[in-house]
Amino acid sequence: MRKFWGNSNQKLVHSEFVGLRAKMYSLKISNHEKPKLTAKGIKKSFASKHLKHDQFLQTLETKEQTVARFRNFGSSNHTIETQEITKVCLAAFDDKRYIRDDGRSSWAYGHKDIPRVN
Repeated sequence: MRKFWGNSNQKLVHSEFVGLRAKMYSLKISNHEKPKLTAKGIKKSFASKHLKHDQFLQTLETKEQTVARFRNFGSSNHTIETQEITKVCLAAFDDKRYIRDDGRSSWAYGHKDIPRVN
């Protein structure tokens, strides 16, 4: 397992992993208070203030997506302006994997056991 924090003498034991899609996961480690959260495309300041490990679990179980709204500086025609951005934040739909009937395991697209639709 890759180490996310310093102290190479300390063993890191993960207690729970929730992977919603590529580059969107939460890893709860028993030795630490804060879980490791990543959500690609979402500002880190928004993720650190608003995303929690329980939200990842709830999204996985209910299949409902959450929305992130944040402000960003941007320029158009050489004028700087504040933009309000709305993005899909957490979503359980993975476009790179086929989710099996149990809702937990998956196959890569192209796998021989994926049912074919004619």
